[in-house]
Amino acid sequence: MIIKERPFPIKIQKLQVLLLRILETHSKTNFIKENLSKSLAGYNGEKSIDYFLSLLPDKSFYILHDLRLFINGRYFQIDTLLLTKSFALILEVKNIAGSIEFDSTFHQMIQKKNGVEIALPDPIIQIGR
Repeated sequence: MIIKERPFPIKIQKLQVLLLRILETHSKTNFIKENLSKSLAGYNGEKSIDYFLSLLPDKSFYILHDLRLFINGRYFQIDTLLLTKSFALILEVKNIAGSIEFDSTFHQMIQKKNGVEIALPDPIIQIGR
């Protein structure tokens, strides 16, 4: 049973409106487009698990999307929290093109796409926090 629905991110709405208002020739247009594209990819990645979660029996599982919690003086965000009588499962969803490699030495995730390698923060550390 879904207790908290996944909202459409305000950040995406703001970026979409900003693109409508800014000149195509503005120096920040490409930056805004890239930011919007990444944000949409992330949101679509999170939405992609919703189908599979919908297959779970309603009476056994509680699903909370997009939680922002305050603990020990700090806020943190959880993409999806799945609760049962026996356990709590945190789902951190990534929607990344290409292949990925987890580097436990340097605690990073490496994305390889079109011959380019990009170092990203390690989601395993993110979950640990």
